[in-house]
Amino acid sequence: MIEEGYWRQKARVKWIREGDKNSKYFHSIVTERRANAVIHRIKGANGVWLTEEDRIVAEAVEYFKTLFSAEPSRGSSDALDVVPHMISHAQNEELVRVPEIEEIREVVFGMDGESAAGPDGFTGRFFIFAWKVVAEDGRQFFDNVLLAQELIAGIGKASRGGFVPFRVLNGCPVVTHLAYADDIIIFSSDMKRSLQLVMQVIKDYTSISGQKVNQQKCDFLSYSSLSEVRRRVVAKVMGFRSQSFPVTYLGCLLYSGKQRKSYFSAICISVASRVLSWKERLLSSGGKLVLIQSVLASMPTHLFAASNPPRGTFVMLEHIFADFLWGSSDVGPMFHWIKWSQLCKLYPESGVGVRSLQHVFDASSLKLW
Repeated sequence: MIEEGYWRQKARVKWIREGDKNSKYFHSIVTERRANAVIHRIKGANGVWLTEEDRIVAEAVEYFKTLFSAEPSRGSSDALDVVPHMISHAQNEELVRVPEIEEIREVVFGMDGESAAGPDGFTGRFFIFAWKVVAEDGRQFFDNVLLAQELIAGIGKASRGGFVPFRVLNGCPVVTHLAYADDIIIFSSDMKRSLQLVMQVIKDYTSISGQKVNQQKCDFLSYSSLSEVRRRVVAKVMGFRSQSFPVTYLGCLLYSGKQRKSYFSAICISVASRVLSWKERLLSSGGKLVLIQSVLASMPTHLFAASNPPRGTFVMLEHIFADFLWGSSDVGPMFHWIKWSQLCKLYPESGVGVRSLQHVFDASSLKLW
């Protein structure tokens, strides 16, 4: 039991259940994790690949030292007067107050028992077990995605003037930007004056805050009929590269025009890659079911909450699930003895309780109303 527990922690497998413990499986996972954890080379700031360990270390230290070093502010703080106060003084006091001990306990007891929250290696199970000793020491991004998609649907509408923001519907407030953490989308027309005003605001912000814009991570998106000449004008004014739809925003897909099945192929590839990373032949049927329910079926849930994938996407994902469950041989996938729709039924109905992706999507859609 001690050896099994050791390899379970080294492999970091969270779905293990009684009756499905396999030391050979743990050994395989640990070997794969060690191989993937080795950094063989990195590209330096000058674009040259570095392979020597000491040079890799020095380059990594220099990169993060530069990244997290603050520069003195050279701008005027007068520009801050135009920033609206989004919270009241009472709300700010609530945000900065020290949390109550019961609030901390709720968070600690909700931690994954097999994962370590910090570099000290202490897992969630340790903090729960030793809570009496350590206790004394101790807006939904879906809205952004849905609104961004709604605005993109009207991206080709003509506009004139200086800075031209977007409107969702008549009578609704204008939308100049969407921000969630450090991901920001700014909406503007392709008029040169409008773009110049946007860049001036960004310049004033960086001057006051000391933060910089990473040009390599910034793109501009436009409607498909925009001429190549106008694209070059936009690129010159903003200094950003042109990107085409669809794009990923907060882990969800944004697209312009008609919905296509190919737009959602990335999630299918991601699920298939996860399946290929597992040692299928070392797993029992019970272990595969647990993986499907707790890992595979959970991977696309965020997508369902903010997008409307076509029916074909559900079929493709569930086909991957079924192939993984029934296994494969040297000549191809094994025969599926039971339909997937039957497996999605409850145990009293001769199923195994696997969640139907269509039902998950329907439930996520209902939450929006």
